[in-house]
Amino acid sequence: MNWTPSPQIIAKVADHAQRMIPHECCGLIRGDDYIEVENVSPDENSFLMRSEDFVRVMRDGPVDAVAHSHVFLPPVPSQPDLTSCERSALPWLIVSIPNNTHTVIYPSGYQAPLLGRPWAWGIHDCFALVRDGMSHYAGIDIPDIEREWEFWLKDEDFIRKSMAEMGFVEMPPGTPLHHLDVLGMKLHGRVVNHLGLFLAPDKLLHQLHARLSTEIIYGGHYAQMTELHARHRFLMEGGDAQH
Repeated sequence: MNWTPSPQIIAKVADHAQRMIPHECCGLIRGDDYIEVENVSPDENSFLMRSEDFVRVMRDGPVDAVAHSHVFLPPVPSQPDLTSCERSALPWLIVSIPNNTHTVIYPSGYQAPLLGRPWAWGIHDCFALVRDGMSHYAGIDIPDIEREWEFWLKDEDFIRKSMAEMGFVEMPPGTPLHHLDVLGMKLHGRVVNHLGLFLAPDKLLHQLHARLSTEIIYGGHYAQMTELHARHRFLMEGGDAQH
């Protein structure tokens, strides 16, 4: 890819970025047009577009690039930026405000590490980690599902209702844990709102809000909070994946 932004485009993104401080701005670029898109990320230091907003813009024709801002930070791509750039398959323009510097990144095959990745809702969160873990350990692709921030405060049992769509079968209570089983927990809510991936013989791969992804010994408080035990249908039919 050899796309480069024009000075006019950089100026338009910078103007949007100034108006959005302290939040990051985001938008899509087509030719010399910059289309502003709402940032729905709950975190000031990241951005997230709704899929329907992206599709709405794409109805008017293909876009050349994605743009967003960094506020009081250099235009160095974060791990979530690199991950999202890969998903979009488009160049990304990052404009730093108020430094008025910028950079462009391109899809390059980047894959975020399973351990130590920074949290970003909808990009690097507990569900994304489970998806990436299933792909890494078993070569199983789990479909991404758009999720609304704080769905659990509305008592929406989103995760349990989505398990079959993602290819999982809920296991009966008391079923022994197998490698790559998915465990769902209730954290400060009345519905399951946190997922982890069980790694035999005794580890849980998971990521909490605003923390780095990690492996812990599964048990104690986390075992007590577990309300959902699911296994992917491919692992039920073909046996356990290799660890």
